[in-house]
Amino acid sequence: MAKGRKTGREIQRARQNQGKDNRKKLNQWRQDRMKGAIEEYRQIIEDGGVPQLRMLARAWNVPKSTLQRRVKGNGHFHHVIGRKPLINREDEAELGHVICTLGKRGFPLRMLDIQKLAYQFAEKKGLRGFSKKREKAGYKWFQGFLKRNKNLSIRKPEALSASRASGFNPPVVKDWFEKYKNMIKSLGLENAPDHIWNCDETGLQDHFLSTRVVAEVGSPCFEVTGGEKGETTTCLASINAAGGYGPTLIIFKGKRLRADWLFGAPSNTYLRMSDNGWINAELFTEWGKWFVQSLPRNDLWPHLLFVDGHASHVYNIDFLNIMRQNNVCVFALPPHTTHYLQPADRALFKSLKHYWRLEGRRIMVESGGKPLDRALFMPLFSKAWKEAATPSNAQAGFRGSGIFQFNPAKINKNLFIPSQTTERSFGETSMEPDEVPPPAPETPHRPPRGGDDNDGDDDDDFCHPQRSDLPEHTPYHPLHDAVQPEISPAPQSPQHLPLSTIVTPPPLSEEVEVVTQPDVSFESLITLPVRERSTTSRQRAKPPSYDLTSDAHFSFIKEREEKKKEGRGGGGEGGRGGKQKNAKKSRQVNQNACAICLHSYGNTEDPKATEDWLSCAVCSRWFHESCAEDNGVIDDDGVLTCKDCLFPEM
Repeated sequence: MAKGRKTGREIQRARQNQGKDNRKKLNQWRQDRMKGAIEEYRQIIEDGGVPQLRMLARAWNVPKSTLQRRVKGNGHFHHVIGRKPLINREDEAELGHVICTLGKRGFPLRMLDIQKLAYQFAEKKGLRGFSKKREKAGYKWFQGFLKRNKNLSIRKPEALSASRASGFNPPVVKDWFEKYKNMIKSLGLENAPDHIWNCDETGLQDHFLSTRVVAEVGSPCFEVTGGEKGETTTCLASINAAGGYGPTLIIFKGKRLRADWLFGAPSNTYLRMSDNGWINAELFTEWGKWFVQSLPRNDLWPHLLFVDGHASHVYNIDFLNIMRQNNVCVFALPPHTTHYLQPADRALFKSLKHYWRLEGRRIMVESGGKPLDRALFMPLFSKAWKEAATPSNAQAGFRGSGIFQFNPAKINKNLFIPSQTTERSFGETSMEPDEVPPPAPETPHRPPRGGDDNDGDDDDDFCHPQRSDLPEHTPYHPLHDAVQPEISPAPQSPQHLPLSTIVTPPPLSEEVEVVTQPDVSFESLITLPVRERSTTSRQRAKPPSYDLTSDAHFSFIKEREEKKKEGRGGGGEGGRGGKQKNAKKSRQVNQNACAICLHSYGNTEDPKATEDWLSCAVCSRWFHESCAEDNGVIDDDGVLTCKDCLFPEM
């Protein structure tokens, strides 16, 4: 046969294997079987026998060569193939800890941030393998990093305002739960879930857009909606801990109410109008009358109603009088904590909006994208309400917030971590045992010294402050000093050398070159974000207690109203001067709305109408007091400088 020509059997075998993946498959054995084979091998040796590697490999279905290599070594091998990662497992675990810590604090890292951080670490360590031209780790390294760290994944973060992040902190929540516990004990409602209520508002938009759809690759994908923007309709609902539902109020934007708009509404549902479609004091008082009418008349036990800190709730003396006269105690939730403490937000409204969008998209398809008519609102709302307003959802809201049954431990401790950005200084930060890895040497460390949707464009650089760039007297840092504390060397060691560079001197007859690797960690390459609160000497009047139907709260409201009347008028020289100053302020403010929420001064529909107004000293724009605190800096003299004037380049 001529050299190079294939036989018929070889040709047939080649045809059979045509199109198959002939690459050699490695690591097809199981790790637990390899562990069992090693244990049996060692047991045979302890019993004085002679183990046969080939027979053991066949019995446990593992490769003989791999078994031989592991029993001759220390037995600690990883079940992997290919080259070792550029960054070892211990350092990658440290990087994963940094990612988790920043994510819990409310500042998660993107893929590009992690790639750049890994490159900086490799440069400091003297590791070569990442692209110097791009100055970041490669995409394949990042994918392998995620595979090696199963607790990490790419997710879409939820927006959390700075006010909610700082307001939801352990001291505030603990104090509120203590006062709530005393309240239900005094009312005798520990075992009366049908007497514990919560009312809240949410907005329903008639702009229905799917989150994800299936479409043809390479072709544009559109979804027809009723308009460019949706109109928001307010829904005020009430639930109790036993799974019951009180009256529901729907608020349309406008002035004239048509009777046919109520057709198809769920039972115990009312419809009203307001200028902007939001709740106000008059509508909330009217809802309060319906609420007390729905309560059992022969029941002498008191009821407890939870509300948020909206002005139409806290300062609405007409509503509070109605509640007080009908043996209903109104208890307020702490500011900026309703996203976790309010039962309606925890269960009912999430489910309601889900079914509202489902029914809305169905209507859009049937009508060909026709705008939602108000006559169709109630039939659509009725279907969504029927699916969402279930007893289990109402009970889950109270149970998840720890209100009933009383259980503050329902609030996960990780939810408090974002508040550390503003509520605690570095010296006061206390991390959980599982949040900070223990320091390697067991020596005391240095004490503290005082103390809109992303469009996916990652071309902006992520700057990580270096440890060498920090000032000499850097405050105690939970990621720096907790992981790498300053170490007091042993007495026989030189005091001016770090512990990592101290080595035992070799004998004089030997010449040993000691090569030490730079002491670098991921914690030293990044700094936890800190946002300092603006300090002011102004004393802001706040309600004396969470019990809004108490005598102290009624006295607070009356004093507040009297001070407002005195500020608007007044007699004598002092009164005349105050009147002129307030009149001048009123003329200026009337010409401008709040630069943040765009509500005009003096508007009765303004949810922040009870707050003071401040003007920026640079651009002269006006802000509500709360809007000014969140979007600027107020000095000790009460002078405001807005964020746009502080950072004009942004």
